[in-house]
Amino acid sequence: MFKYMSTLILIILCISVVIGVIVLIFSNQGDPKERAKEAGMAADMGALYSAGCIIQTIMSVIPLLIGLFFISLLLKSCH
Repeated sequence: MFKYMSTLILIILCISVVIGVIVLIFSNQGDPKERAKEAGMAADMGALYSAGCIIQTIMSVIPLLIGLFFISLLLKSCH
């Protein structure tokens, strides 16, 4: 269980780092402090969005698993 959680956390961190670096490179701010601030905010939002996407994916699988469970019960009762 913890192996998969650490993998998810690593994916979220990698996405946020990539977004932060991209924003840092293509920022139009002249001041380095403002560029770093903008890149940090973009990395935070990247982590937030990717975590939300992963949670939404997990939450959409739960009804599917419940439906498969009921179908398996139905097929066992017919057999």
